[in-house]
Amino acid sequence: MSLFNFQSRGTNVAIMGGLLALGGGLIAGGCGGPDYTALSDFCVALAQADCSQAVVQACYGSTDATIDDDTTSCINARSELTNCDPGGLEYHAQYADTCISAHQQVYVNAVLQESDVQALQTACLPVFNNNGQQGASCTSDTDCDAGDGYSCIIHQGTPGKCEMPVSVMGGETCTDPAAQCVDTFFCNTGGNCIADPVNGSACDVGVPCSDGLRCVSSVCKPQLGDGAACSSDTDCTGGFCLTTSGVEGAGVCSATYTFSITSASCNAFR
Repeated sequence: MSLFNFQSRGTNVAIMGGLLALGGGLIAGGCGGPDYTALSDFCVALAQADCSQAVVQACYGSTDATIDDDTTSCINARSELTNCDPGGLEYHAQYADTCISAHQQVYVNAVLQESDVQALQTACLPVFNNNGQQGASCTSDTDCDAGDGYSCIIHQGTPGKCEMPVSVMGGETCTDPAAQCVDTFFCNTGGNCIADPVNGSACDVGVPCSDGLRCVSSVCKPQLGDGAACSSDTDCTGGFCLTTSGVEGAGVCSATYTFSITSASCNAFR
């Protein structure tokens, strides 16, 4: 799995949880602080936050004698553009500080929870997105200008549009393009917020399954417990499908993302 996968519940049936959009801090360069105008500078700062002592020791097996060199190697690897912006999204430097601060808080440990990943994606979505304005076509929140509050809203049977979400309660009308049904509800073709489908019911883009379920071949099925074989994070109740062999689509479900020198979790840090 990627810790830079800036998706959200409303943009893809199978994506877990709501992984999206809030504004951030200002560039500090004009006030004597770091200036992240250049993407390369931001990527180095983000790598420095990610390559904490706990992460470096877990990924490199560092000793007191090697920790400095290993940290440098970690920063060099983590700051590569393919790790910093794997989706090739537009960079918005004005929100850099908030994203970096979130990474500093999360990566102080070598074990992450699903809530940690959600926090990272909430803080960093405004930094990396394709800046779609109101009414722009979209398939995920990364298509929209998250810094200005836009999300990709998808109603059943209609293409997604970048809009400033307006929450709508279950049972109410959601015909307005900006209408976003509250959690556990979706906007159906009739323009009403109805309950997410249950086990065995049909699912699709804009029609997410109920909590604890995943969409498999357009049918809602139970998510898998820790230790079960999986191909994506959304397969798992714990939120993580950990790659064990480096083979895409081959993994094991887990409730934690643990950095380890013997696992693929450290690949982007070495």
